[in-house]
Amino acid sequence: IAISLTDHLAPDDYLGMFALSSGFGAQEAADLFLKKNDEYSALLIKTVAEALAEAFAEKLHCDIMQQYWNLPNIIHDRKDLFNSSISGLRMAPGYPSCPDHKLKQTIFRLLDVSSKIGIYLTESDMMIPAASISAFTFFPSERMSIRFIQ
Repeated sequence: IAISLTDHLAPDDYLGMFALSSGFGAQEAADLFLKKNDEYSALLIKTVAEALAEAFAEKLHCDIMQQYWNLPNIIHDRKDLFNSSISGLRMAPGYPSCPDHKLKQTIFRLLDVSSKIGIYLTESDMMIPAASISAFTFFPSERMSIRFIQ
């Protein structure tokens, strides 16, 4: 029996989605270092961009829970990110919980990602620039009072 992420949701749970990037200019900066045969700095630029994107995604996810879905602020320091009892989930297409990269197309279409923030999908649904993240967020309805975002 095949199951999907929606099999874990109740009919009145909430779904959100987002896309973000910290990779604008990172490849160009890395290429400049590579022209100088400085592979370490090129790798460092890309690594920092990826780490910033992951941190931004986690911060955005927490902000969505607190500001838009009225969940309490239970994240006070870095340890709380890993020890909290937050019941919301963030799943990115292409990872084991959501392996189909084509789901990025839905996020990009519904949020108009390419024209609004300049992240594009390749033919194989990779995001350009690198260090970009798109994801779905799921939250159970019994824990929130939703406010509509204009």
